[in-house]
Amino acid sequence: MAVGTGTAAGIVAVILAQLAGARPGIPGFAFGAGFCLGFILLWRGFGGTTQDIKDLFR
Repeated sequence: MAVGTGTAAGIVAVILAQLAGARPGIPGFAFGAGFCLGFILLWRGFGGTTQDIKDLFR
């Protein structure tokens, strides 16, 4: 669910960047930023912590 929300936020960011007439490369950056922000906000909204992320890489 978090990945889906991140992807949706990223797609919206790309659309907004395209409508604003952004330079080449900026829409891709906007997608990455939107993906990360959407994922993190949903994760935190359901009570996820940064320790959960750290535990994934141990």
